[in-house]
Amino acid sequence: MPEHMSRQERHDLWRERIGSFYGSGLSAAQYCAEHGLKPHQLWYWVKRFRDEASKARNLRLYLSSHKMQASRLRNMCYSW
Repeated sequence: MPEHMSRQERHDLWRERIGSFYGSGLSAAQYCAEHGLKPHQLWYWVKRFRDEASKARNLRLYLSSHKMQASRLRNMCYSW
């Protein structure tokens, strides 16, 4: 890995590696051995991307819930 990568470049690189890992059919240990990676690095990034996805999913649910509540409130106000 290049020494001076931006945060986004590192993020993109690991997203590609994780996609490659899941598509490889190899165990984490096998994949890491073949690609010169350490398993703890791989699992760190897998967890990080899962956490990011979970936060984004929760935010979408929160926003859609509040949007529905606002819509219901607006409908109630107009129906008087």
